[in-house]
Amino acid sequence: MNADERGEKPQGDSNPDPTGESPQTDADSSAGQLAPPPAIPASEAPDRTNTPLQGNKNPTIQLIWEVRLVELLALVVNVGLAIVGIVALCIYSGQLKVMEGQLDATRASIYQTRIILRESQIQAIAARNSAETAAAALKSSVTSFRQQARPYIVNETTRINATPTTGLIVGIESVVRNTGTTPALQMRLKQNFDFQSKLPCVFNPTTKISGSDPAIEVGAGLQRSVRVFGERALNAKEADDIEKGRSFICYSAIFQYKDIFRDDHTTESCGYYRPPRPGTVSGQADLFLYACPSHNKVE
Repeated sequence: MNADERGEKPQGDSNPDPTGESPQTDADSSAGQLAPPPAIPASEAPDRTNTPLQGNKNPTIQLIWEVRLVELLALVVNVGLAIVGIVALCIYSGQLKVMEGQLDATRASIYQTRIILRESQIQAIAARNSAETAAAALKSSVTSFRQQARPYIVNETTRINATPTTGLIVGIESVVRNTGTTPALQMRLKQNFDFQSKLPCVFNPTTKISGSDPAIEVGAGLQRSVRVFGERALNAKEADDIEKGRSFICYSAIFQYKDIFRDDHTTESCGYYRPPRPGTVSGQADLFLYACPSHNKVE
């Protein structure tokens, strides 16, 4: 403290200059120097202890520094988060590119798989068509072989035993031949004749074969002769009707047999007798029956 602050009066002249100016001494005058500035009171001097580093006691200044500190920390955190986000984005971008590459590879693989599948389907269809063609060819070959290796019973000739006259017991003989290359097995037949008033003759539907009928075998290229006779002789009216063309002798026959493959076959035969025209010479050739327009077939 200076003398003024202690309330002490300065030493020297006790009668100050009324004008308030201090008297100058010869030394001061001779030196030509100004007097030092007056001292600042302690109450008006700045408080140099009131700084942030030394602990500001002012609440406003303290709040400002705290806000600035929080802003600084937030800035640091945001910068850190931004850096982390950029790093994560780079990582995710790389992973995305890898996934895109894998997706492209998967798409290419799927496309190739579809192509392979389509080609496989085409090959399967072609193989199926080839198999069907081969099966059809095999079936045709088997059918052709069976047709070549099967028996064929054919009715070569059918004739009446004599010119119909009163008292004649009519008999009809059929000569059948196996024109095939293998035997006709278990051949059974049924034949009959009746009198019909008009042509063509109607095939007798009652001609059916039973499993109890006797069976024979006919070798390849061999003939068999079969006959059927009426139960009674012709009377005068029946003979006259046949001679005048008012009645016809109609013959029906069925032959059933098996081949070596145990398949069933049937031969049908239908014929009729018509006397020669009046005034012509009758001979053996006139005894042969004419073929009906139907029911003469080999199955």
